[in-house]
Amino acid sequence: MTKQIDARVPIFFGYFQPMHLGHLSVVKYLLDHNQEVVLGFICVNHLSLEARLEVPQLHPIHHPFNYWERTQIASFGLQSINAARRVFMLPLRYPVHEVDLNAHLLPDTRVWITSLLGEEETIVFSKLVGKGERVHKVPSQACECPGIFSSEIRDKMFLDDKEWQNLLAPSVADYLESIHGRIRVQGLYYLNQEVERVQRLLIRKTSQ
Repeated sequence: MTKQIDARVPIFFGYFQPMHLGHLSVVKYLLDHNQEVVLGFICVNHLSLEARLEVPQLHPIHHPFNYWERTQIASFGLQSINAARRVFMLPLRYPVHEVDLNAHLLPDTRVWITSLLGEEETIVFSKLVGKGERVHKVPSQACECPGIFSSEIRDKMFLDDKEWQNLLAPSVADYLESIHGRIRVQGLYYLNQEVERVQRLLIRKTSQ
């Protein structure tokens, strides 16, 4: 029986900080049903530091790798599943639901894809629908590696728990070590702890 191929172009979007085995399993699922897949990397560097600090998920501690590093990470991951030739990558300016920010990059026959429906994804999806965009959440069974989160990987890097390497394609883990990714994550975590300590001291002083 011939497999039904969807003519729409799926845009699998996220921060991918970093891209892990769970993300790759979603890409494999999408390629089973589509000719090609677009990876949309949400970029926040155009926002001021003040603006980013006001939104928890935009805090620099959650964004240790820049766009080019994330595309390199994705390239290694895609090569590990023989998918590089059918996957295209593009930057998406935050917030994604403001489609006009990225309209010049987007295919007309697009459908927005997520593998999660947490609070942030639910808000983004509802706003995309409100703008007439098509959205789709991949079924949970499509993910061969459920329960993996980029935040968990970064936490393990901070704690020097080598288990983080097992949640990534081996070539991705090697690349992250080559750019001192683990040390970078640890530095951001320690800096954030120091900032919070100073903030507590300032609050204590002003309250005296």
